[in-house]
Amino acid sequence: MTYSLLHNGLIKAPCWGGPAICWLRHYRQPGASPESVVVLTEVPGNPGRSIGNAHENLTVFLENEFGVRLDSLALFHVWPADFSDPPTWTAIDPQNGEATEDTTRAAVERIVGEALSDLPAHDVLYAGVLALGGGNWQEHIRPLFEAFPVDQLPVPHNPAGCAHIDRFRRIRASVAPELDRSEADQLVGRRFLESLSDADRARCWRHDADWSSIANASVEILNRLGRCDPEEYADAAESMGLEDQDERWLVSLFADPIFIGGGGYTNGQHRACALRFSGAARAAIAIDDEVLGKVCTDWWTYTDGG
Repeated sequence: MTYSLLHNGLIKAPCWGGPAICWLRHYRQPGASPESVVVLTEVPGNPGRSIGNAHENLTVFLENEFGVRLDSLALFHVWPADFSDPPTWTAIDPQNGEATEDTTRAAVERIVGEALSDLPAHDVLYAGVLALGGGNWQEHIRPLFEAFPVDQLPVPHNPAGCAHIDRFRRIRASVAPELDRSEADQLVGRRFLESLSDADRARCWRHDADWSSIANASVEILNRLGRCDPEEYADAAESMGLEDQDERWLVSLFADPIFIGGGGYTNGQHRACALRFSGAARAAIAIDDEVLGKVCTDWWTYTDGG
């Protein structure tokens, strides 16, 4: 008995967290068992939950929009090549989406009595997904660097990994409790820095580098390249001719930048301490994020298997 193909195209089903888009092939033969055969295929650009995670929403959609009876439904999920290697076909219990069994396209074709229709090529398929409001995008954000005066770097606020953290904590405990938090942080940070002797700094492995050359090289890179992605700065850092250890620190200023904002650090206070004592005038410091628009995060291409 051959089933009739009632629908062969994209659907957009309401789901928690946003609509799910997938390709639906719906075959039906009244009086047969099962009455309906439904094949749902994951597609590139689906902005919502996958066909597996959206099972309950999709079955409700099939009931409401296509009159599918769940008690007489053979339901299949397809994960195409490039998304799943190799592509997978899975039989799904309509009443319990967690009950699954591996199957094949040939097995589904034996049920419907004919070869399944194919999905269109990627460009046509993906264009259809976008036309339905699909596609996944995120803001492209990169750190904004500045040749920042080293003597204006914030004081440390909680140098937990420092060899002298116990001294920092003793200084904090000695500060008058009536000072507000901001004033106390500034006072403790200044006193801690003033307490560090040459011998103290020599005990910290982060200070064991030519931070003056590192800082100067970082500023040279900023001046030469202007605003660009951190990866470009890091690549330039590897060609500055510094010793291996100093080169790694220089790369880190761009790949894992010292980031300051709101009067304090969100990253890099230990390296900032080393810079403070380097004698350098300026260094490359991230002071903000800049938004460069949105980039598409759809990473896979429909080829075959679905």
